[in-house]
Amino acid sequence: GVVAGLWFFLKFSTRWVPAGMNTVPEIPAGSWVIVDRWASGLRVGSDVFIDTPHGELLSRVTELREDEVVITHPAEYAGYGDSEQFGPLPRANVRSTVVVVMPRSFGNATNEPCSVAIQ
Repeated sequence: GVVAGLWFFLKFSTRWVPAGMNTVPEIPAGSWVIVDRWASGLRVGSDVFIDTPHGELLSRVTELREDEVVITHPAEYAGYGDSEQFGPLPRANVRSTVVVVMPRSFGNATNEPCSVAIQ
């Protein structure tokens, strides 16, 4: 039990998607996410937090190369550049992969529909 708890604590973390970060429509700004800090499941289609020339952004991996990733923001008007502007990024720039998404409406008391998405 203790070893499993320690492993979980070291591997996973939670974070809020910053206000204004509308780069991935399925993960709106204000969402609370559980992330894999080791990015051990990194693959094409992974939603990731990654260091870019525009700062740390949430984006989607569209291509994996040996030591590089190509990211594309699926949102039509993301407001931030992606690999189309600055090219592939080193794999080491991937800070974490998104594992679970809890939109900002999750757990609210307004009777709005809410959901949990496991990536």
